[in-house]
Amino acid sequence: MKCIICSSLFQDYLDNTLSQDIMDELDHHFRICEKCCTCFKTYSLTIRLSRSIEQPCCPRPETIEKMRTLLIQRFLGR
Repeated sequence: MKCIICSSLFQDYLDNTLSQDIMDELDHHFRICEKCCTCFKTYSLTIRLSRSIEQPCCPRPETIEKMRTLLIQRFLGR
C-alpha cells in the first residue's frame, strides 16, 4: 500500500468502516512504515483529544460583565 492511500484512510480506519482486508493491509503498512505509523498516531491522538474538549454554549454573565468592564477601562484609559 502506498503512503498516500494509507493516509487517506486514517479516518475510516478509526471509524472501523473498512473491510477486514483493508484493515489488515493498513495494519501491515503501519508495521513496516514508520512515517505512516507516526502520522496515524498523531492523527488519532488529535482526534481523540479534540473530541474530549467540551465547548461552552455561551459565556457566563459574570465573564461578560468582567470583559465589558475591562473594555470600558481600557477605552477610557483608566
